[in-house]
Amino acid sequence: MSEKDVVVARRWDRDLIVAVTSGLVGLLALAVSTYNVTLQHKQVRAQVWPRLLLMPSFNHENGFSYSLENGGIGPAEVRTARVTVDGKPVKNWHDAILLMTGKDFNDWTWGTIHGTLATPGSNRTVLTIKDEAIGGIMFKQQNRLSAEICYCSALEDCWVLEDNAPRLVSKCPDYSDAFND
Repeated sequence: MSEKDVVVARRWDRDLIVAVTSGLVGLLALAVSTYNVTLQHKQVRAQVWPRLLLMPSFNHENGFSYSLENGGIGPAEVRTARVTVDGKPVKNWHDAILLMTGKDFNDWTWGTIHGTLATPGSNRTVLTIKDEAIGGIMFKQQNRLSAEICYCSALEDCWVLEDNAPRLVSKCPDYSDAFND
């Protein structure tokens, strides 16, 4: 091998080292960028995370009520809901009151659950019974009533709230026996 061939081989070795190093730096930059995007996505998800609760309340002055509260930091869109009494689905609050109290009682007010957009910190009353006797029965027997409420965040992450415990789901279930109120 001539002296000229040795110089060309050394130069080629240097070019190869520079090229490989540049490629590795590029791969490292891609990995860091991907990690950064993942972290940013998690931060955005945390900034719009809703947390719904269905809260019962009873006192002698205001009677009995159920409130839908959003204790999260993002809005929640209620997509579907199912309410049961003793495991049997009910279509509306009237049916629930009738099953729980045994009385065909109509002196109550309600607000819808299905289709509700709950803003962060909101507290929306979905059922109010002013009658102290009926309200007392409802409060004492509230463990007979169960609700499954599916809601989604602004980023389309969805949860089913069951017994006030949210469970992440890929999409809201389509309840054939959905609650209409």
